[in-house]
Amino acid sequence: MTPDQELPPDQIAPLALRHNFWTWSAQAEVKPIPVVRAEGVRFWDATGKAYLDFNSMMMCSNIGHGNQHVVEAIVRQARELPFAAPAMATKPRAILGRMLDEICPGELDHFLYTLGGAEAIENAIKLARAATGRHKILARYRSYHGGTAGAITLTGDPRRWAAEPGMAADSISGLIPVQAPSTTR
Repeated sequence: MTPDQELPPDQIAPLALRHNFWTWSAQAEVKPIPVVRAEGVRFWDATGKAYLDFNSMMMCSNIGHGNQHVVEAIVRQARELPFAAPAMATKPRAILGRMLDEICPGELDHFLYTLGGAEAIENAIKLARAATGRHKILARYRSYHGGTAGAITLTGDPRRWAAEPGMAADSISGLIPVQAPSTTR
């Protein structure tokens, strides 16, 4: 089977369940929605049922699905230069750096681009430790910072327990839960 072969819509979820792991889930309890398309603020499952995507597919589609301006920008960039190694300088990276420099305060004028949130968190930890010489990390109670071995260590959610010890004990000297102030009087 190849990705461009037809797959009956009613086989999407069973085949995915047979061959995939699911993050933050008890594997035997997963019941994924077999998504087949998305447009604007909606997505559709394999039966044709439409859903209003209040979560923007995990906050990654906050301008909507299939925005043609974004699709065309992706196509143009893929034709020009689909990938460059992290050690390379590219026009988009140079321009984005200048744009961020224009809106960031003070001396915040150097930027590290990552592929996702957990990688960003782990790199922020490395940068903060290098700058301060300190190792302790504060995390909010029941916070979420990602599912990688390091980022999950900072997660205040009890679902992290199955992944512990996470970062080496000498790397993190303590997860200190910080609760939000009470809004009740």
